[in-house]
Amino acid sequence: MIHTLVQFLSISYSGTRKAAVLQFSFFIFLLFSFSICWSQDYRYSHYTSREGLGNSMVYCMVQDKDGFMWFGTETGLSRFDGTHFKTFTIADGLPVNAVLRLYADSKGRIWIMPFENTICYYYQGKIYREDNDSLLRQIRLTDFALGCVETNDHEIVILDRRKIFKITNDTLLTEYPCPNPRTCHMTKLTKEGNRILLQDENGVYYSDDKLLHFQRLKEMMHAGAAEGQTLISSNLVCFVRSFDMLHVMSDRYGLEYDVRMPSINSIRKMNDSTIWLNTNNGTLVFDIVRKKITEHLLANKNISNCFVDNEGGTWFSTLNDGVYRVHSRLVRTFESFNNTGKKLSVFYLQKEGKDVLVGTDIGLLRMVEKENKYTLIQDPSYSAPFGRPVNGIYIKEGYKVAYSGSHIFLSMGGKPRNHATTFGAIKQVAIQNNRMLVASSACI
Repeated sequence: MIHTLVQFLSISYSGTRKAAVLQFSFFIFLLFSFSICWSQDYRYSHYTSREGLGNSMVYCMVQDKDGFMWFGTETGLSRFDGTHFKTFTIADGLPVNAVLRLYADSKGRIWIMPFENTICYYYQGKIYREDNDSLLRQIRLTDFALGCVETNDHEIVILDRRKIFKITNDTLLTEYPCPNPRTCHMTKLTKEGNRILLQDENGVYYSDDKLLHFQRLKEMMHAGAAEGQTLISSNLVCFVRSFDMLHVMSDRYGLEYDVRMPSINSIRKMNDSTIWLNTNNGTLVFDIVRKKITEHLLANKNISNCFVDNEGGTWFSTLNDGVYRVHSRLVRTFESFNNTGKKLSVFYLQKEGKDVLVGTDIGLLRMVEKENKYTLIQDPSYSAPFGRPVNGIYIKEGYKVAYSGSHIFLSMGGKPRNHATTFGAIKQVAIQNNRMLVASSACI
């Protein structure tokens, strides 16, 4: 069975303030630095249709300026206020129920790109589309809307396969040609600073947000990837070259290479050196410089997308299991196994050099670091048949003390332990000038 590893802080009232600070500092070290090779995970909230989400097949998500989360699902658009979901469907004005892409602008509008050659938006309780909005009626899409961004001047730019549209002052619609008219097949639109970036099947182009002139930023041969399977930015471009091959190009680090990956649904940039790969087997956090997967989140889940909200929480949408939210990536839950299959209860943690001593119900264990990973083993000085619970640990001047109930065990310099029994349960231990003082529930 699995049991959550719980940290019990024990700060001596008779100890100095410095000792208390050291113990607290060690707790913070434990909280923020572990990368354990035994089972570990973050704390998630999970929402499906049972909790009110429109459908457990979720394609996309955004957050509006008021903090509401919006989810595009197979059967409608769902809004989440932190407690309850409200889902909008054809009955509420959607042209179709399936919503593939979303964009939230600065005015509070949610731009909706559904599974149809149209675009609409939600604003103040109403869905606006081409039959009730004269400006939207002028937008003649040749395919699904593939992207939507807002410029620094609060203009809305919309992309389909062959056209670029810009809405100015909510009244004027301007249409722009493809950057490469001979092979016009655009697949992605994004904004970075005052730049508008878009991708077609041959490369990445950029312009200022006036859209007056596009210049080629990167050539992308064999980049006939779907819109979601590409990441484009000024200094980092990644795309799926083939079913299991990711191509990475980084100007900042002077890198260009292919790397094998599972089937990728979408790619998101965390920073210049780290990307999120949302796959049919969870989300992979990939370090492009070290060419290494550093984390694997929500393994066995088919992740369609990820999103970081304004509180720092990370959302993961899935294609069959609703959405998950990690409350904080700074706090992790560590779970451990023992060889009997029983729950492993942890009572005490104590730092010893680079290792961590762990007082448990089956004795004293040790977490050993190797290549920034920790492995849980039995402490050599307290090996079998020692099997008593360890409620406290004390280390000073080469002595290592573990105590359990009325029993105390002492070792020095790795030598075999000595054992003594006291009256009453042991509460505290101190060593000074080669003498040990033991405080118990019955005496000192």
